[in-house]
Amino acid sequence: MDEKARTERKLPSGATLNEDRSITYKLMEPFDGVDGSITEIRIKRPTVKDLKRMDGENGAIGKTLSLLTALTGIAEALIENGMDGADFMVLDGILSDFLGVGRPTGSI
Repeated sequence: MDEKARTERKLPSGATLNEDRSITYKLMEPFDGVDGSITEIRIKRPTVKDLKRMDGENGAIGKTLSLLTALTGIAEALIENGMDGADFMVLDGILSDFLGVGRPTGSI
């Protein structure tokens, strides 16, 4: 099985793998953005520079928030104040899959 097939198999409901290997995720709960409602989010694959940005952040939520901001181009305040927690956790899982790390079985 090639990498694309493995990635597609792991994707959560509402997520699609794009040609450039980024992932588009359709939010369960849209939220207000600068130019209207945000209904889906495109997450580019992280670079080392993106990962380095997380170093200065405290806690898992802070690190995920920092990385999401870098990979989506959506302002941190918009994500923090508008995004539903369930969508945030799905995106956290997508980021973990990008990096090849997962949560232990049974964790959220």
